[in-house]
Amino acid sequence: MKIKFKAGVLLQNLSVADNVINAKHFVSSLSNGLFIVNNSSLSIVGSDGEMEIETIIDDIDIEDKSDFQTLISVRKLLEYVRFLGIDDEVSLDFKEDDKVIVKSSGDRFSVNKIGAEDYPRLKIANEDSKFFEISLDKSSLSTMIERSIHAVANNDMRQYLNGILFEFTEDSFHIVSTDGHRLSWSEIKIPNSVDTQKQYIVPKKTALELAKLLKDKSVKDTEINMRFSEDGIIFQVDKYRLLSKLINSQYPAYEKVIPNLGEKYVSFNAEQFKKTIQKAAIVASDSVVTSAIKLTFDDKYAFAEAENNIAETLKTNAIEINSNIKEPFKINFNSKYLLDTFSQILTENAGIYLYDSNGSILVVEEGNSASKFVLMPMKLN
Repeated sequence: MKIKFKAGVLLQNLSVADNVINAKHFVSSLSNGLFIVNNSSLSIVGSDGEMEIETIIDDIDIEDKSDFQTLISVRKLLEYVRFLGIDDEVSLDFKEDDKVIVKSSGDRFSVNKIGAEDYPRLKIANEDSKFFEISLDKSSLSTMIERSIHAVANNDMRQYLNGILFEFTEDSFHIVSTDGHRLSWSEIKIPNSVDTQKQYIVPKKTALELAKLLKDKSVKDTEINMRFSEDGIIFQVDKYRLLSKLINSQYPAYEKVIPNLGEKYVSFNAEQFKKTIQKAAIVASDSVVTSAIKLTFDDKYAFAEAENNIAETLKTNAIEINSNIKEPFKINFNSKYLLDTFSQILTENAGIYLYDSNGSILVVEEGNSASKFVLMPMKLN
């Protein structure tokens, strides 16, 4: 059997599968991609045992059609195809018992193939499993994930912090993330979505791969279908099918750490304030001890200060703000956390509700109540 494609088509689909594959996986078959030929389509599957993605290439030129499955090194094939032009023709010939013959532009490349009998397809449900199914606007979901991923923990012992919460209520869908120091919350309205609240914790790696698919310019669908079981989730958008296990844990009651609207409130041009933070971070990011930025607010102005362990200092020029604060208010933050938070602001103006120098702040977008950010201050001696 021989299959012919444009190199650009093969490159795109190999890249998607390769994002998931661990070339050094202890299960040897999972270090390869599963190639499935069925009728006039080719599916390429990549998996790491916890997450699986399948991409389908339709309407390809197949000689001597027959259904079959085999395992091939996606990484080696991908590295070769990257050297080709996107409109170059490339063929894969599977007729040999243990090799795939790749030909393009006068090249002949033989790649090992092995049987797919022991390839462990990811199963996230059994025959008795019940699914909760819903479709959402692709663009809205993409934005929500991008604005929350920065606040997810990395390899925290509390497993629930290593993922993003997908929460469905009677009239809304929320995405929440926190690492214990900061929190991101966003919302879209979907009336009559569920009778009772549903919560699912999607692993960070899965959320990152989903974000890439939603940004894929070749995807024509405007909605993404999601099917949740107790143990896993299936995302389907256009030619891509992403399966993943869920984090089996109880998400903390995040509502309790979102501060109420306080009496002290300042607002400002979001881009101008972000640049103020960026300037202070030049010095703060070099501090081995704290990486702290000190913010000062008064009734008209705000500025930032930073110093590091090699006696370098930076104090920014004051920017104009709208404020109901009568006396100067000082508070310290980790520079990266502060910059991550204000990099998510999409509106022209943003605001901060302040409480005391040891209390969390609530960051909001003026004119948009569908997002909130919480940030804990640093306590310095």
